[in-house]
Amino acid sequence: MAVPRRLYGKSVLVGRDPLGNGRLRVRVDGKASDITLDSAVPSSVSRLKDNGDAHFRVDIDWSGSIRVINLNLNNVTCVGGMQIVSKTVVEGDVLLLGKDGFRAELSRILDAAGKLVPEVYSISHLEGVYKEYEEALESIQKKQQDRQRLRMLPIMFGSLNGLLAVILPVVGITNSLWVTLPLAVISFALHFVIIGRKDTSMEDRKTATERFTAAYVCPKCGRFMGNVSYRLLRQNNPGPEMTCPGPSCKAHLRFEE
Repeated sequence: MAVPRRLYGKSVLVGRDPLGNGRLRVRVDGKASDITLDSAVPSSVSRLKDNGDAHFRVDIDWSGSIRVINLNLNNVTCVGGMQIVSKTVVEGDVLLLGKDGFRAELSRILDAAGKLVPEVYSISHLEGVYKEYEEALESIQKKQQDRQRLRMLPIMFGSLNGLLAVILPVVGITNSLWVTLPLAVISFALHFVIIGRKDTSMEDRKTATERFTAAYVCPKCGRFMGNVSYRLLRQNNPGPEMTCPGPSCKAHLRFEE
């Protein structure tokens, strides 16, 4: 059965409505709702009270697995034809409540409970967005460093040329032009080649930043999440969820899928 993602990690209390209207009531995160059914819920099903007393509880973990827990030894809760204290529900299991064997549709219970919980939006993809941005900045920095090293080559060749012009006559080589002139030509050639290469680091950084700010956003309101890394977002919000910092949004954002 399909479990609304907004119920992942939640617990749902279920019981007969306390006003005696014969409805099934669900409560999650302090909010309650009644389900109107074709037949009235019998008195053998325990009431759902404001103090938290209920007939049974439905726990949904972060993988979407469903577990039904009977909350009182005097209650009768059957799953798949067997009376249970606690049992994981699988597709096709029938849920019966009370001595009258009242059949409760778990799908309707989950649907009603899901409407009580604000929708949760996954932001797990933002980890990849931030990593891509970091890699882009590192690549730009590496290109700048490589360009800086290349710019040093003409200076190095010029320095070597000047040094050889002094050393060669000392060691007996009077016609040093055969050595120094090619080095000078190489030095000038490197200089003009390097200055002819356009430095695109500013444009590349601007493009990477624009792409990052367009993608690193709240999936509900589209607000930029800021320059805080995904790792720090998780560190500052130790739970599985956080709230969108947008003042007009406040959407529930989930780190996991």
